[in-house]
Amino acid sequence: MKNKNAFTIIELLVTFVIITLVGGIGISSFNNIFSGVDKNYYQKLEQSLLLSENDYFESHREELPIK
Repeated sequence: MKNKNAFTIIELLVTFVIITLVGGIGISSFNNIFSGVDKNYYQKLEQSLLLSENDYFESHREELPIK
């Protein structure tokens, strides 16, 4: 007589494959999202530094030795 309460090896294998596929897709998506956020952050930081540099040199132009 078979025990009907246990999972078969095929059911466990299919469940493992599905979890692996979903996990792989999720990790890949998170990596893409976070790399895009980092890229956007550094672009905004660079723009902010350039604007600050221009403002500083415009306000202190008389004090600079370069004409």
